[in-house]
Amino acid sequence: MLARSEAIMNYRKYLANTNASDHVLADWRWLTGPDLQLWLVTTAGDAFLRNLADGSIHFLDTVAGKVERIAGQRARICRGDLIAAKR
Repeated sequence: MLARSEAIMNYRKYLANTNASDHVLADWRWLTGPDLQLWLVTTAGDAFLRNLADGSIHFLDTVAGKVERIAGQRARICRGDLIAAKR
């Protein structure tokens, strides 16, 4: 059995250290639509997007070529509820 501190994944180590802006989504607008804004980029080149209108968070899978809503609000991701949000 893992200790509580071992069971919690540090998602930040999977995020790219970048200052990328929405212009990197230009080639993906056909899929994302105009309402999603770049929030975080992963080291694998995928992206977390946010909808400023309703606060929802979406995941852009660049390999599969799909976008999926994963959370109703950014706070759930920041608290580490990413796994629960996807279920």
